[in-house]
Amino acid sequence: MVRLSTLTKCLALSLLLGSSLAAQEKWAPAFKFSTGQVMGDAKNTFLPPGSDGGSALTFGGGVELAYKLDNASSLVYDLGYRFFPGSSATVSYIPSTIPVTTGVPTIYETRVRKTESKGWNLGAKYRKDAFTEGMYWQAGIQLGFYSTEQTDTGSRTYTTGAGGDASVTGYEVISSAVSQKTTSISPLLGLGYRFNDRYTGEINVSNAKFKSTATGTRSGQVIDLSFGIRF
Repeated sequence: MVRLSTLTKCLALSLLLGSSLAAQEKWAPAFKFSTGQVMGDAKNTFLPPGSDGGSALTFGGGVELAYKLDNASSLVYDLGYRFFPGSSATVSYIPSTIPVTTGVPTIYETRVRKTESKGWNLGAKYRKDAFTEGMYWQAGIQLGFYSTEQTDTGSRTYTTGAGGDASVTGYEVISSAVSQKTTSISPLLGLGYRFNDRYTGEINVSNAKFKSTATGTRSGQVIDLSFGIRF
């Protein structure tokens, strides 16, 4: 009886351990980092008039947790941090002046503006194997919580008189920073490829919204490429 009881306990423990390991195998954590571009009207938030042009880039990183539904599909949850560096733009420059008026100083100003944004993303997606071995598509929703900061730097010179009679009456350094926060919810669509059991590559498209003092609220698309490493 003792031997039977011990055998029964060992069998029960093995079944419990096996069930626990099987449950763990359904979860697949991974780390991802990405780079991409902002498109549409939102691009003008980061490339205002006077900038050097180019692309409104974004960089990010985060973690995802995939729950395996079956051999070909999963539910995926992710949390990431994203940065939009923006470009510097000269919005006023010497000799941008106010016409000389008796008793009123003329103002010469140089002002450079930089707008950048950063924040968190939360997402939930359905992922399905398709097309060919290693490929999959995914679709879901994404929440974005962004803080967009507009920073102005430069100088302002005050003068009186005109021509050779002009004299400097004052000098002021321009240094200001104003931030605006936005929250957006958008659909997300993407394609991915598994290089092996550990590495993946993806391209995803989602919407995003940004708000700044100079441009107001603007919406557009974010197209990003990501590289994933499964833990």
